[in-house]
Amino acid sequence: MTEITHLLITRFNLNYGDLYPYSEAWMDHRMGLFERYCLPSVARQSCTGFRWLVFFDRDRTRPREAAVRALLDRPGWAPVFVDSPSEMIESLRAQAPAQGLFLTTRLDNDDALHPDFVADVQARARMLADRPATLPAIVDAPLATWWQEGTARARQYRSQMVTPFATMVERPGPQGWETGAWGTGPRTVFIARHENLDKRVAHVDRLEAPRGLTVLHGQNVSNGRSRFGGAAGWLAKRVRNWRDRKSYLNRQDTAALLRDFGLAAN
Repeated sequence: MTEITHLLITRFNLNYGDLYPYSEAWMDHRMGLFERYCLPSVARQSCTGFRWLVFFDRDRTRPREAAVRALLDRPGWAPVFVDSPSEMIESLRAQAPAQGLFLTTRLDNDDALHPDFVADVQARARMLADRPATLPAIVDAPLATWWQEGTARARQYRSQMVTPFATMVERPGPQGWETGAWGTGPRTVFIARHENLDKRVAHVDRLEAPRGLTVLHGQNVSNGRSRFGGAAGWLAKRVRNWRDRKSYLNRQDTAALLRDFGLAAN
């Protein structure tokens, strides 16, 4: 059987040019979401053949370092403190195997995985390994599921772009890892923003079951938000709600889906 090295990767508060305020209030809010949804969903995985690396900005997280280390004190889990996103990539490439498959999966700190996520991704990666010409490839779960905290109806639709739950599947060649525009070593799932990953590989393999849950909350950056304010924003929201109305699950189906993910509707 093909050996797999699988890294599940969560970026917490790395500096990406003021995308987030990274205030103490932001950290308190995100840590709460992380503990309620993200962390338990990783703990529930039916397949444990992976490592979970949670990357934190070294300076920003210093006051919380002890708490973070205690929270992630489990076999195969580790907080990693770095100074920059480039240092994170270097760390990931240093863990790439000399042979076998290398899987890197993104998981946002406020989202959740289905209990069979890792098992299904690895099974699909093994299938791809039997077709070497398809590698490197992305494994994605395009049946996107969004759930607003505390609501009784989730939204589910087939995403036309690669989702934030993507996995890069790659392996070294006979002479080792390649050198390309990305540098030397594996590309990793962070070679591009998730919605652009299909432009960086020749093959995207899609799981048909919902395997990732996007948790909507007051501090999401872009999910479902209008870029306009005032009357234009109100109109854009009404148009979006009309357009999306058929994608909302009923209460019963939402409750069943949340149970399937190990959650209960509030």
